[in-house]
Amino acid sequence: MKIDRVEYRLQSFSLSRVVSILSIFQIGIIFLFSYILESIDNSLTEVDFLQNLSLVNIFILSVIIAPIVETFIFQFFLIEFFQFTLNKTKYIKHVSILVAGILFGLTHNYNIYYVLVMIVIGVYFAWVYWFISKWKGISSAFWSVTLIHAISNLIGFIVDELTM
Repeated sequence: MKIDRVEYRLQSFSLSRVVSILSIFQIGIIFLFSYILESIDNSLTEVDFLQNLSLVNIFILSVIIAPIVETFIFQFFLIEFFQFTLNKTKYIKHVSILVAGILFGLTHNYNIYYVLVMIVIGVYFAWVYWFISKWKGISSAFWSVTLIHAISNLIGFIVDELTM
């Protein structure tokens, strides 16, 4: 399977380099989907509930709090729960990654397109968590996904502020 080859190749790098590579890839995914959604309708990438918050509160919420809380719930808790309860199941990796990704996406219910994009991102985060937890352990996986998520949100924050 090709994903196994990707994981094998990534393991030849340091964890910091892997996090950098995966962050760049994730940012590319976000920019691609943002471009597609904005070409359909510019309002599809807006998050309405943030508009009533100060710039500092938006930064704290989106760049610090959300990555930690969402990584805890959707990657750490769900994936570790599935591994604990379904550890003998043949498709545990696929089931836990898909369920975690779908639930992650469904909580970002600003519009149907945003949900679909966030499901893809959620599956990506869940795969990153799974891969790093098997390679370097749970703590490294948790903080790596949190960092990738925070970097992505930081770039989104900066781009949003520059284009306003």
